[in-house]
Amino acid sequence: TYGGGDKAYSGPNPPYGVTLTYWLKAKLDQKAPLKLEILDDKGAVIRELERLQRDEGLNRVTWDLRYKGAVTRTPPNPDEVRFSGGPRGPQVTPGTYTARLTVNGTQYEQKILVALDPMLKVSQQDLITQRDLGLRLRDMNSEMSTALKRMDSVHKQLQDIATLGKQQAPSKAAEWAKLTDAAAQEIDALAGKLAVKRGGNRLEDPPKFSEALSGLYQTIA
Repeated sequence: TYGGGDKAYSGPNPPYGVTLTYWLKAKLDQKAPLKLEILDDKGAVIRELERLQRDEGLNRVTWDLRYKGAVTRTPPNPDEVRFSGGPRGPQVTPGTYTARLTVNGTQYEQKILVALDPMLKVSQQDLITQRDLGLRLRDMNSEMSTALKRMDSVHKQLQDIATLGKQQAPSKAAEWAKLTDAAAQEIDALAGKLAVKRGGNRLEDPPKFSEALSGLYQTIA
């Protein structure tokens, strides 16, 4: 009965957003085409949902009412994905959206109406302004992360060149190492002006422009 028993009960909170349910005639293997996209009122794809279930019968996935997140310098760790779903994009504004499911080349669509919480006293224009700023900051974060990823890639290539030089031209290994080390140090110096070094922590290496930009984005979005 209600109120009885000697233990407290707690369960997980329901996921935030819109829960989408779809039915599959048969279980799909991982190579079979399956895609679920969210489109805005102009028909532009603003999000593709990941980790879709492929079981026979009813399947469910939740859209958290957000755009696609920013590109990151390194992949999010499993704990981050499990806790927050990974990098988050700006929240959508109230309006009509479309969920488009593609299964083996066949598309199915369903309209979604996103309404404003009646407890909130904010204008639609203010929400649009916040969204637009969030999208601009997201794209700036993506550009920064992409540039840093390229620097990391070049650094790794220089290391590989030095290793290859030792293997194929031992007599010139020291010369190769000198050249690659100098180039790698230049890249690290540039990256170090933009962001905390990979593997570092903010106690030893204070936040740089990349971290400040990311913090502003998280505050707005």
